[in-house]
Amino acid sequence: MGRIHTIFTLLCVPPTQVYCQLLQSPGEQHDGQFLQLASSTGSFCPWHRDSLDLTPEWVATERSPLELIPGSCVGNVSKELCAYLSPAFADSQGIAFVTSPQRAARLAQSTSLTDPLVHSQVERLNVATNPKWEMRHIPGKGMGVIATSHLNLGDHIMTSTPALVLDNGILDYSDDEATELRAQAIKHLPPALRSSFLKLTTHDDVTTMTERIDKIVEVNSFELDTVGDVQDDEGEMSWLAVFPDISRLNHACRPNAQYYFDPLTMTQNVHAVRDIYPGEEITVSYINAFQSYRRRQERIHDMWHFGCTCDFCSKNSHQIKASDERLRQITKLLKDLHDHTRLSKATPQTGELLISLYRQEKLWYAMYEAYTLAALEYNFVGDAKLATMHASLAFEHGLASAGPNDENIVSMRMLMKDPRRHWSWMYRINKREGN
Repeated sequence: MGRIHTIFTLLCVPPTQVYCQLLQSPGEQHDGQFLQLASSTGSFCPWHRDSLDLTPEWVATERSPLELIPGSCVGNVSKELCAYLSPAFADSQGIAFVTSPQRAARLAQSTSLTDPLVHSQVERLNVATNPKWEMRHIPGKGMGVIATSHLNLGDHIMTSTPALVLDNGILDYSDDEATELRAQAIKHLPPALRSSFLKLTTHDDVTTMTERIDKIVEVNSFELDTVGDVQDDEGEMSWLAVFPDISRLNHACRPNAQYYFDPLTMTQNVHAVRDIYPGEEITVSYINAFQSYRRRQERIHDMWHFGCTCDFCSKNSHQIKASDERLRQITKLLKDLHDHTRLSKATPQTGELLISLYRQEKLWYAMYEAYTLAALEYNFVGDAKLATMHASLAFEHGLASAGPNDENIVSMRMLMKDPRRHWSWMYRINKREGN
């Protein structure tokens, strides 16, 4: 009778839930099929994760989704980094981490590591081919991605999980120790993922495998402020991650595509931020993307620093000078628009000018921010119609550039729904009247 009940349960509920129910049934005997199911899930029960022991020692237990790579740890007990592996991650795509035992314990609670079904709804996850684009050799650039059909604003291009995620604490260790940690992590990746990683560009000639790994990390890493959906208080931009497929997209100062990271699924998502035409190269910017409003002015400074002042000016000195002046003006406008005191010089026209300057500079990936700031300025003075219109444009552009969970996209969704109940309604009027 117990056997029949078990078979019925298997047919009626998700298999990982069956596994969890069986584990929580004291005194019952389960046959080898359930042991196979347990190993195939690669996880413990995600709906009971809050009751788990969040200690470094727990990560080394059989129920942890992370495997400690033997002999990989460097440092001492109070300051230690180790290499960890999750071969079952993302339907056996695999992933490796280099981090401290303390952070690994928090990572091991993440939904994307504990629930093998979390990636089932992710669009074209880790699919290296697409009918809308193809990887092709580009003279002077190596491999790149070329559009083979028309892509509209917001169209999905690719979504990938990382092969390697590095704690920025690795910078505190010697070059030899850091190199060994990275090499250990890559060595233990599933073969297909390891091969994809090792095929990435190094830009320079390398002679050894460890040197190749170091150069790949150096030229292909993306900075992340959050990895996993478990609270981590280590600070912003505290991780480096390598996404082999996305690294095939070449850099452009004014790209036609943008990426955003989803901590819940640990995926980097790339979408078109303007229309892209057949035969055109699909590009992203490798300068730190500013997906909220934390680093706008620093970003403009970065553009100058990396020689991105005008990559469409054809070396025309007058065009370059005009572009530099627009970037300086953008920096000033952003300062005014973020001044919410009664002395601020910002107006709706300030927001409209910012939109115009972004368009002239072809900063398509950042258009959603310009529309957001303009929407707020219109709502600040009680113009519901124009506030809603600009919020709608911010939302459309922002889904591609920052994703649906970005705080500003959520705010624009609320403004679109009811501008008069949004926090910004009549804000500047009330501020200047002393209310």
